[in-house]
Amino acid sequence: MSGVMNIAVSGMSAQADKLSVIANNIANSGTLAYKSQTAQFAEAFVASGRTTASGTTIQYGTGAEVASITADWDTGSAQVTNDQADILISGDGFLPVSLGGSTYYTRACDFSLTYDNTTSEYVLMRSDGSVLSGYTDATLATPALVSFATQPTAIEIKADGSVTAIDSTGAVIGTFNLGVTTFVNNDSLESMGQGLYRATTSSGAGTINMPGTGGSGSLTQGALEESNTDLVTEFTNMIVTQRAFQANSKVITTQDELLNTIINM
Repeated sequence: MSGVMNIAVSGMSAQADKLSVIANNIANSGTLAYKSQTAQFAEAFVASGRTTASGTTIQYGTGAEVASITADWDTGSAQVTNDQADILISGDGFLPVSLGGSTYYTRACDFSLTYDNTTSEYVLMRSDGSVLSGYTDATLATPALVSFATQPTAIEIKADGSVTAIDSTGAVIGTFNLGVTTFVNNDSLESMGQGLYRATTSSGAGTINMPGTGGSGSLTQGALEESNTDLVTEFTNMIVTQRAFQANSKVITTQDELLNTIINM
């Protein structure tokens, strides 16, 4: 009979994990470019009992477990900011950024024009210190940080990823091209927090595309992507998960009552 309790405990544990995922979705409903997640359950190891006279093997489950946690990669709603350093990716893909000498990928493109003391140039930097990376050529063959020797007074970012910066005299002081990187499996990217992701063996190294080509999204200047969390769905899932947790706990209570009846016979 202890097996019944173990099954119920596994169910409670799985539902508790699912509740954590739901809570994280709700907590990040206001986070830029956050992708809501879903816990996927799977049946735990199936045990085999005796074989009947007809040759049928009696099998029974040993509970449930969280098999995976997947994200909804649909684009969130657009938040218009009219800030020339903000970028919205309308569709699939990520923009590469550099942080601590490593390359990461993000959809939370809330950049600001910042003077970098390390390079003595002006760069497009997020609050976490990650700097936007682009390419010096239209073929996206030569990567480089999007940086300017003097402070631009205006920056234009077109839907195709071309970046042009001008100074106070109207002279062009820098041109770059942005590439949108897509992956074979977004769910295999390693989340680093702060909206940053790192490529893994399972996700693949990524394919660099001109925005709007190769299945990648186009770019919109002066806008940001909001979280795609649907609070109505999350609160509904929370109620269902709570009920499932209570049902599993009821199994334990019932089993305890059965054991108590046997002991008192």
